[in-house]
Amino acid sequence: MKYAICNETFENWTHDRICGFVREAGYLGLEMAPFTLADRITNVSTAMRAKLKKEAEAEGIKIIGLHWLLAKTEGFCLTSPDLQIRTATADYLVELA
Repeated sequence: MKYAICNETFENWTHDRICGFVREAGYLGLEMAPFTLADRITNVSTAMRAKLKKEAEAEGIKIIGLHWLLAKTEGFCLTSPDLQIRTATADYLVELA
């Protein structure tokens, strides 16, 4: 069985430090909580996203998923009765892809 852990576990650690520790602890994957990177994922550049992936791969770690996608954001709700809110939420989720 392969195990992964969420980066949220390591509050105030740098990403490369997290990846090194995760590898040493025997995990093979890292799950990312977007709010740990920025207030909104749209504030994380393509270059920074590539850097995070490269740092993980350098330690033999795969970024296997995301969680708490809307945590610590405001104005998003996928089940809102308001079409504008649902649309904005869907657009935000696309940014996570």
